[in-house]
Amino acid sequence: MSGFMRRHIFALVLLVLIIGLSCGWAVGTATTCVSASCHFDASLFGAWGSWIGGIATAGATIAAAAAFKSERADRRAKWASRRAEIAATARTCVLRAQAISLAPDGYRRVKIQFDNNTKFDVTDLAVYLEDGSLLDRDDQVNPGHNWAEKHRASTFQSNHTLGHDRVLAAETIRSVILPSLTFEFTIATTRFRRRGTELTELGLISA
Repeated sequence: MSGFMRRHIFALVLLVLIIGLSCGWAVGTATTCVSASCHFDASLFGAWGSWIGGIATAGATIAAAAAFKSERADRRAKWASRRAEIAATARTCVLRAQAISLAPDGYRRVKIQFDNNTKFDVTDLAVYLEDGSLLDRDDQVNPGHNWAEKHRASTFQSNHTLGHDRVLAAETIRSVILPSLTFEFTIATTRFRRRGTELTELGLISA
């Protein structure tokens, strides 16, 4: 059975049933019996044709409505699947950071980086500091590419360095600096905001 038949089997069965009942009614009506003598009333043939035409039109309308409902359900299912895929992709979009520029008094800079390991273009990227001021932005990062910016350690904390110990510097970045940053980005017209491990969908934007 074809996909169309499976989707519209109820409407098709209903249509056949209506036509069958109509034919029976029409034949019964068109046959006139007087006493014991029965004959076919040819004058009712035109009415029979009009009736069958009306039933066929009604059946076609029912079938078209069923097809429209099925196609709309298919579109909604595809859109829901697409949105779920985009949301799952957004959860993989995270900022990374590392201490760089080791000086006699310790690591003086932090490199903030985003690696696009998805199959989508990630557009309109923006990173905000804890006070809401803009730190960095970029228009687009294509799949397989990355975006990185370097900043003084004092941008994120009162100290001018992160100390000499790379492990402790990495822990400061992980526990203090990265959680204080807000990362906004767009995937396929859907805008997202990430802060730490929390991801928020901000809604659709104009294409």
